[in-house]
Amino acid sequence: VHSLEMKTMNQSWVPCDTKSSNTWSINQYNAWATTRNNARILGQPLIPMIHELGYYTADAIAQYMVKFADEVRTKKGELYPANSLCYLLYGIQRYLRENFKRSDVKFWDSKEPQFADFRAVVDSQMKKATELGIGVIKKVAEPITSEHEQVLWEKRLFGIQDSETLQKTVHYYICKCFGL
Repeated sequence: VHSLEMKTMNQSWVPCDTKSSNTWSINQYNAWATTRNNARILGQPLIPMIHELGYYTADAIAQYMVKFADEVRTKKGELYPANSLCYLLYGIQRYLRENFKRSDVKFWDSKEPQFADFRAVVDSQMKKATELGIGVIKKVAEPITSEHEQVLWEKRLFGIQDSETLQKTVHYYICKCFGL
């Protein structure tokens, strides 16, 4: 088996969703780098595109990833939801590992000190997005009114007439009293 055949076999085992996520991650990084490079002040170094990033040292990658994690936004200019930001960064790490064989690029490993600032920035961005309610789905139950509760009693769905009805009644009152 040739190395090209082996690479093709390995890629065929990658789920379609993972491939799609990786492509999205690469595109987001490149779009950020392009925007940043177009807006740079004369004399500032260029941000490397993703296909160049793999040739940099782990320390340099960490510095660029800190900037990326801090500055990346959706097309609307909003913060990414916490989960989306993580998936975006997982995709970049996966790309660097698969295409450049960079086993030293371990964004999430707390034993890797060069990525400590990166992890702190990601944590901060995730908290900020969550505090702003971005990507947070709030589950809100409709409160049961006194009138609705009275109907449940009248229809004998609440009561003490049998064990099942008593159990439902007790459950309702526990939830009502403790706000569950």
